[in-house]
Amino acid sequence: FSMANAVITNIGNAGTDFTATGGLTLADSLTVTAGNITVSAGTLQVTPAAGEVAVLNRDTGGVYIGTTSNHAFKIITNNATALTISTAGGLTVANGLTVSAGGITATGSTGPMLSITQTSATQQGAFFNPTHASYSGTAVYVNTSRAANSAFDLMQLAANSVEQFGVSGAGVARVAGGLTVSAGGMTVTGNSIIT
Repeated sequence: FSMANAVITNIGNAGTDFTATGGLTLADSLTVTAGNITVSAGTLQVTPAAGEVAVLNRDTGGVYIGTTSNHAFKIITNNATALTISTAGGLTVANGLTVSAGGITATGSTGPMLSITQTSATQQGAFFNPTHASYSGTAVYVNTSRAANSAFDLMQLAANSVEQFGVSGAGVARVAGGLTVSAGGMTVTGNSIIT
């Protein structure tokens, strides 16, 4: 039975115009001008080309959408890629990321957990800006689970990979280019050696 170039309209009651209980395969495109496409069981699967398989389905964890083939999954807006999920699960956002609540948590053991690359000649690399009018917290807080120890650094600031300022895990500061105090003076408590 062939339905080549057929138009299905006004068959049965509203909402049940056409039912394919044994599955439906189309060699060409499908256009729905009104109503919905409902898949009540199984997987909505699209295989556009080159072995790519995109699916919409659900399992015991809930609804999922993506690829079952070894291909990245992209979301586009205005016919341009807005978001890409690589085959390894990496996320690339084309035009910035805004988190309105909940914050961002990165957990892992390989490579830097946060890496920011600024390609502009004049813009800031990172900007922390608590905006509450009565803010009384800590704008930047760095903590390690390990107790104070000189075996690690809490901070390193470098220019062209050469350290200019650093703070060891024991709280010892290193300044490569000298120290200038513009106001307030400097107080040293405990033993001090000045050379």
